Amino acid sequence: EGLPPMAELRMGAAAAALAGRLYVCGGSTENSQLLNSAERFNAASGAWEPLPSMAERRQGAAAAVIAGRLYVCGGNAGRQKVGTAERFDPSAGRWEALPSMTERRKGAAGAVIAGCLYVCGGHTGQQPLSSAERFDPAAQVWEGLPPMAQRRWRAAAAVVVS
Repeated sequence: EGLPPMAELRMGAAAAALAGRLYVCGGSTENSQLLNSAERFNAASGAWEPLPSMAERRQGAAAAVIAGRLYVCGGNAGRQKVGTAERFDPSAGRWEALPSMTERRKGAAGAVIAGCLYVCGGHTGQQPLSSAERFDPAAQVWEGLPPMAQRRWRAAAAVVVS
């Protein structure tokens, strides 16, 4: 059985699960209008719930969850790629701006290891990236990492615990 439709049709949205809810942020409409709106699916009620809009319209962003907060970073804002990042605090019901990434990127892969957000690859608009960086929420700092062996964009990342 499928889910009910979202309030807004979205392509290239960022998504992540947090506390039994699926968060879907940004993306673009079928007419290529960029979105900063966000909504979440409540599995218990079976309904989509509207959320406050992000500060920036973005498509192709990376999303991940750290310590009960949703992080959304990078993406495409029209003809330019963005390096901005923001996080949503569900208990406060608001978005907070974060320091920008060291590099603008869309279509990057994001994952969380040991409480830090890792963002890898993506695209500058000219070429795919091999670069990677890490955000430490405690220090509020992005740090560049050694590049990957291959350039990647529209890739996925996951953490496997053994």
